[in-house]
Amino acid sequence: MRKLFLTAFLLGFVPVFMLAQGGEKLRERIRAQRIAIYSDVLKLTSQEAEGFWPIYNQFLEDKESINKEQKAIRRDNLSDAEAEAQVKKHIELRQRELDLEKDLIQKLRKVISMQKIVKIPEAERQFRQTVLEKVKEKAKERRQGGGGRG
Repeated sequence: MRKLFLTAFLLGFVPVFMLAQGGEKLRERIRAQRIAIYSDVLKLTSQEAEGFWPIYNQFLEDKESINKEQKAIRRDNLSDAEAEAQVKKHIELRQRELDLEKDLIQKLRKVISMQKIVKIPEAERQFRQTVLEKVKEKAKERRQGGGGRG
């Protein structure tokens, strides 16, 4: 259970931390990694990629906005009325996230096949696993005194 929590924490926190530490250069490397993995898993043609990425990047931005709202929900020292309002807000945000995914699928249907759309979660899993492995690798280098960039 602890390992699962650590993995979830790293996947949620570390990319943000890495972006804050490395700036635009790191953001570009992460973006390139995502493009490479998604293109490989989904087998996107250049024409499909041209249509896919603007749609998917907008989806990621919108999802991040929802995630920020979700993180802002207070959970401690609430009255019953405040707690009820926070639960309603949480449900509303989850519904918005689901609606966002439905909208994504409808938009992507116009540029890639459903066989490729169904592989998106696998591409995201592989991307996150790659990022996590790189984070672990960098942490190990720093512990060993390497601390090099790259």
